[in-house]
Amino acid sequence: MNCLIRRYGEKAWKEDPYTGVNKLKRAGVDPAHSFDSSAKPFDKEVFSEEGRRRARWIMNWLKDVGGSGNENNDSQHMYDREDRILRSP
Repeated sequence: MNCLIRRYGEKAWKEDPYTGVNKLKRAGVDPAHSFDSSAKPFDKEVFSEEGRRRARWIMNWLKDVGGSGNENNDSQHMYDREDRILRSP
């Protein structure tokens, strides 16, 4: 049964004209290589010292905004209607 579903599901996925890959192919875009020209500059920017510093800043910001997940933590936050961040007392 599982093989039957897998075989027909894969066939339907490959032949479905509305899947993203098939849409790209119809538009004349090679989906396997369409982002190659952007990949090198992205890697260079993200893995540079500035990119790593930015990632650390974002991670610290997320930790600060979201708390640690510990409900007894004094640094938990609440959001008011205007989505301003209010620190718990």
